[in-house]
Amino acid sequence: MLPGKIRAELLSLSSENAEAVARQMVMIDRLTASGTKEDLDLAGTFAQAASDRAGRVGVVRSYAGKVLLALSNYSEAKKHLSAAHRINGEPFLKVLLAECETGLGRPRKSLELLGEVDSKLLSSRELAYAHLVSAEAREALGQADAARVSLNPKSESYLMRDAVEGSDPERDRLRERWLGIKTRLASKITTSGESAN
Repeated sequence: MLPGKIRAELLSLSSENAEAVARQMVMIDRLTASGTKEDLDLAGTFAQAASDRAGRVGVVRSYAGKVLLALSNYSEAKKHLSAAHRINGEPFLKVLLAECETGLGRPRKSLELLGEVDSKLLSSRELAYAHLVSAEAREALGQADAARVSLNPKSESYLMRDAVEGSDPERDRLRERWLGIKTRLASKITTSGESAN
């Protein structure tokens, strides 16, 4: 029930441990799909259990970090995502780490991390996510104009086009965040000194 790439990473574990961790990861996928606070809390419990069993497996630490990020537990999410990035170097993890930095009140650090990401290595969805995180960091800095620029039209077109292509909770939440910040930015009055922040 897990993608082949994830199963391959679990091969470093004993067969019994790999089976247990795989089951926990399937449950994490199911619970995070609903997006409810109760299910996310339970997903966090499964993620911690999987991490306890397989803390040296990058994808397991990545799962834990993503769940904790969804729960706005930025400090713990950063620990897991940093570990995952050290293990497998996945470019998108830096985008998630940048989101953690904004959540921790360090939007400038967030933008620094985003500047280190090679956009050519990201999928269309990951790139849209990166643009969103950049816009949120700029918004936190009071840079409404720069935040608007970060909401790349190609990424917006991708998200809106996908709205009619079937149910995908993760993509739907990303689109909702995109529309939310776009609405907030539309209500902000640009100041002449904004770009200097």
